[in-house]
This record gives sequence, C-alpha cells and structure tokens, in this order.
Amino acid sequence: MANHGAAAYIFSVTLALVVLAVIPAAVQGIGVAYSINGDGLPSAKDVVRLYQSNGITGMRLYFPDANVLQALSGTNISLILDVGNDQLASLAASATSAASWVKANVQPHQDVNIVYITVGNEVSGGDTENILPAIQNMNGALSARRPRRHQGVHGGAVGRH
Repeated sequence: MANHGAAAYIFSVTLALVVLAVIPAAVQGIGVAYSINGDGLPSAKDVVRLYQSNGITGMRLYFPDANVLQALSGTNISLILDVGNDQLASLAASATSAASWVKANVQPHQDVNIVYITVGNEVSGGDTENILPAIQNMNGALSARRPRRHQGVHGGAVGRH
C-alpha cells in the first residue's frame, strides 16, 4: 500500500512538472492592466514607452481614457478596452447609446490596436442583468460600423477577430 502511495505521488509531481514545462512555450506575449487612478503617476506616453521598452505587447484599460488611447496610437500594443461599469445600464437600455459609445471611444482611435472590448468587470447584484443586453447592443454597434476586421462577441467579450 505504501509503495502505491509513493508511486502516485511521484506520478503527480512528474505530471505537474511536465505541465509547468509546457506552459511557457504557449505564452504569446505579456499584457499588463493599466490603472490611471493614483497620485504622481507617469504620463500615458511614458507608460507606453515603458511597455515597449520591456516587450509588453498587451494592455487592458478598465474604461476609455483619451490620453492613453492617444499614446497607444500607432504602437501595435494590443488593447483590451472595457466600457466601464458605469456605462452598463445605458448600453443595455439603448442601441443608440452603444453606437454613441463606439463613435466616441473607438472610431477616433483607428490607429490603436483594440483587440477586445469587454463589457462588465466584477459586476455584482442587480447590475449583472445589464451585461447581456449591453453586449448585444455593443455587438450591433460594432458590426454596423464596418471595421477593418470582423468584430463580434467571443468569450464574453466583444472584440475583433
């Protein structure tokens, strides 16, 4: 019985090591969530230069920020852009609101590599009811603008494919 337990342990450890050895080979790049809340933060341009100098190829913004979007222009850093939880109710209630959001936050930034637009981040309570209608309205708004790449809903996020 003791030999069986030891063999199972050795097998488990070996399997874990093999899995860990394979994971780095599958990594495509590194992305970092960028928060603009705080005191004494560097400018958006300085942050983008920091990303580039360290080989960071992806960024996530939790709501659109014009300075950050401008700094990303022409960099080819892949961006995951959240709509911002404060926008969920409006986007869920109206396809027109979703179209206005896209017009204000996506169309002016054609040189930014926006790969996904996410709807709902750590939403709780009754606000969760707004997520699906907001995704549907955002998908419609993005599809209507005929982007440079096909956009649609994928994996709970609205994005370009």
